[in-house]
Amino acid sequence: MNEEFVSLQNVEVVHADVRNRADLVSQADMIVMNNVFSFFMDREEQAECFEFIHKHAKKGCLIVHNPDIRTVLAHLKLTFQTQEWLEVISTNEECEMFANGDQDVLSDCEMLGFYSVR
Repeated sequence: MNEEFVSLQNVEVVHADVRNRADLVSQADMIVMNNVFSFFMDREEQAECFEFIHKHAKKGCLIVHNPDIRTVLAHLKLTFQTQEWLEVISTNEECEMFANGDQDVLSDCEMLGFYSVR
């Protein structure tokens, strides 16, 4: 892990099962996930993790997910509707500006989903 990022002020990197850290999830201003559950868990466990985050993430918490979280959640049996839980934050202009004409960079940016917990 990049030591520079770990030592940033107000950033904490934790290696743990999210379902055991309600204290952190409930305090988080931002949660960043890079398709973390799909590769390591079956669908039932994935659903448990998202149910946990849904229950504990505070209103206004920003969630950054790669790929778009709606794609990931679509195949899971959940007790909540994604659109009722999360508000999509459009980043189209920022992606285009950041990509500066590079279609590969733009494609990568467009895969990210930005959300605010309702």
